[in-house]
Amino acid sequence: MDRIDAGNVALATMFVVETVPYTNRTHLVLRSPLAAGDCKYYFDGFDRIINKTSGIVRMILGEGDEQSVRVNRIIDKIISGAVQRLGLGKDPFHWKVVVVEDRVKDAMYMGGGWIWITRGLLGCLKSDAEVAFVLAHEVAHGIARHSSEMIQIFVERHRKLIPAFLAMRVYRRQELEADHIGIMLLAASGFDPHAALRAQENLAAATTTRKSSIFSPASHPSWNKRSRFLSRRKVMEEAMELYTRAICAGQDFTGDGSM
Repeated sequence: MDRIDAGNVALATMFVVETVPYTNRTHLVLRSPLAAGDCKYYFDGFDRIINKTSGIVRMILGEGDEQSVRVNRIIDKIISGAVQRLGLGKDPFHWKVVVVEDRVKDAMYMGGGWIWITRGLLGCLKSDAEVAFVLAHEVAHGIARHSSEMIQIFVERHRKLIPAFLAMRVYRRQELEADHIGIMLLAASGFDPHAALRAQENLAAATTTRKSSIFSPASHPSWNKRSRFLSRRKVMEEAMELYTRAICAGQDFTGDGSM
């Protein structure tokens, strides 16, 4: 067996074809959802929070901090809505959000149910519903196992089988997919799905320079494209149907997150 064949056999034992919940897209991911691509400390994500990056000391706020309590209350609603109304089954993770003292607008799914978001990003959002969309977007990355998919892409890049521009295309497709799943999670948890559009509008206005945000145009579609995607009639009608079901179940939240 030559080196290429041996490499293909090794890859076949590492990855499996799965279907992304809700969007039904098929992709290659690591065999276990608790494997390297889906575990806590995804690559150096967690280290970047607690270490100096570009001269910034990123401080994690305590669990009792007002913003920490707020985002974890919201994430609980999102996961509850996902399990109850999106048919995603029992969630394998204990989801947790950490808030970082940083003016840069940033949020990331780190794996294993962990999400981090900066004060800078929270400051751009005008309501709990807008915060809920950002968190739902990150939950969607986890549900869709995007990090595992990217590990497969990185392996192919290392073997020079996929050019860089195609890898970036996958990143951008994942962002749109996370928006799609995210607005459904938002609606299923009792938040008005129109808050997703307001969140994107506010983030577009606040992230006009590269220094202010990590939303690179190489890996993220433009805010205008993302907004048009979510504004499509079919997407919004599906989201509003889920929102109506959540209201009927007694989970109606106003734009500020109160009942």
